[in-house]
Amino acid sequence: MLEDGHCLRDQAMGFCFEAGADEDTHFRATSLETLRNMVAAGSGITLLPALAVPPERKRDGVVYLPCIKPEPRRTIGLVYRPGSPLRSRYEQLAEAIRARMDGHFDKVLKQAV
Repeated sequence: MLEDGHCLRDQAMGFCFEAGADEDTHFRATSLETLRNMVAAGSGITLLPALAVPPERKRDGVVYLPCIKPEPRRTIGLVYRPGSPLRSRYEQLAEAIRARMDGHFDKVLKQAV
């Protein structure tokens, strides 16, 4: 399980507690990559965001399975200082990110099965 303060921890713990699981405080990780490596070493299972699924996953000894319905979602935003002379560039960047991410997660999850 991720350490206190990680944004995914509360969501993951909510799913686990709903399923009747208890927290094992002997295992903690500071990063998603550490969690993935713990699974590869046989130390249990974990929940990972689709963006944390590595492209080389077929060789890492871990099975990635989309399993949550409805799919959890997170809204993110691009934050900048009001009056910034780079406002138009930031807005272009935000639009490029939106265009790039449209449908990306569905494709990642389909490839993981």
